[in-house]
Amino acid sequence: MASITIYTTPTCKFCKLAKEFFASKKMPYTEFDVSADRKRAQEAYNISGKDVVPILVINGRVLIGFEKALVEDALSRPPLPKREVLMQNLIFDPFETQ
Repeated sequence: MASITIYTTPTCKFCKLAKEFFASKKMPYTEFDVSADRKRAQEAYNISGKDVVPILVINGRVLIGFEKALVEDALSRPPLPKREVLMQNLIFDPFETQ
């Protein structure tokens, strides 16, 4: 099951489209209304670098706005590895003998 978080506002038509899309696929998601929660608004900005909605986080991938093809692509990919796993893959000894 995919991990889905949506940062929204009540008046955003693209936020509504995103929620309808996930509901039609019976995919659970976590929604945060950034107009009612300043902490979540700052969190959304920190994640995306943008002050817009919707911001979708699907399996660790950040999408700004709602474009069905991009959402379906993100859903088809495996979750991104945790930061620690990525860091282990980045650290290597260039002098290590094989």
